[in-house]
Amino acid sequence: MRLLFLPNELDGDPLSGQVGPRAAFAELASQGTITALEIYSFLVRLKQKGAHGALQELLELVVAFEPDVLFWQHVGGFPVDASYLAELRRRAPSMLLAYHEGDAIGRWRKRPPPETRALIAAADLVFAVGLGRQADVMHGYGAREVLHLPHSYDMRFGTDWTPTRTREFDAVMIANLWRGRLPGTYLPGGRKRLALGRRLSVRLGPRFGIFGRGWDRPVNVQAPVPFADQERTLRRAWISVNWEHFDDYAFYFSDRMPITLAAGIPHVAGYVPGYEHIFKGCPGLYFGTTVGDVADCAEWLLSQPRDRLIGEGQEARVWVARHLSAAVVYHRAFEQCHESLLVKRRDARP
Repeated sequence: MRLLFLPNELDGDPLSGQVGPRAAFAELASQGTITALEIYSFLVRLKQKGAHGALQELLELVVAFEPDVLFWQHVGGFPVDASYLAELRRRAPSMLLAYHEGDAIGRWRKRPPPETRALIAAADLVFAVGLGRQADVMHGYGAREVLHLPHSYDMRFGTDWTPTRTREFDAVMIANLWRGRLPGTYLPGGRKRLALGRRLSVRLGPRFGIFGRGWDRPVNVQAPVPFADQERTLRRAWISVNWEHFDDYAFYFSDRMPITLAAGIPHVAGYVPGYEHIFKGCPGLYFGTTVGDVADCAEWLLSQPRDRLIGEGQEARVWVARHLSAAVVYHRAFEQCHESLLVKRRDARP
């Protein structure tokens, strides 16, 4: 199968862009499962060639490469519309167009731009990081089929380490607090994230640290952490805590969940429907249905022997590598694309 992959990245550097899916698809190509792989960094080409040049270049690439599957990842500001996508399909009528939207989106709050809505409507298959209300939103924008593709972690995380016996923090929260456009409003889940940060700041004092943007004191806020430095920050603490934005989207979690588990740190999170399925049997991962539940669970964990926390963290690393590494997640996405392509071609037969 021939795969054309359009990664969402701004600089085209394989080491700082979409590291995980690039490596996952390259591995499949080395095995021969993908017979030909082409990667087109569309936002980089947009900066280099301008809108007209990049749009025309992509059309020409589709004709020249003849992909079986075009896997497009989070279109961002690439200026596509329904007519352009129709032309793309006209030039490759047997191609499966798969769109991966890595953001949680809504109808009114965090409403996606026109480009995203156009791709959702045009795609044969849409991959979403949440289901339930998230899938409803995407079907409302015209999605034909929506499948769950969870956030994952790539090879920059899950590095080997010898767990330390003394740590700077008892607990950390790596999370931004995103506010709405109107004063006093937040993204869904934001108020509970704020309440959790305040409660643990009171209970744990300076042994609790929040690393992120958008926070006001009196919480124990620290400097934001660069994406690639999250693992080092997590390993400065015994446990991690968080409450997700979009906490009413079934099966949704940000990439900080698998990154934390890959770091080998037990994690306490606000419950989202579906967690009992996707995280079934995961050591070192705890849920609470209320802010109080999460705070109480965090304090209970901190009362346990340190050897238990170290052991659960190490077991979590093994579990998440088997289930939520980028290799596992994007290999699964490829298999789903292959299955959908077979159905598409079967249904197209006269």
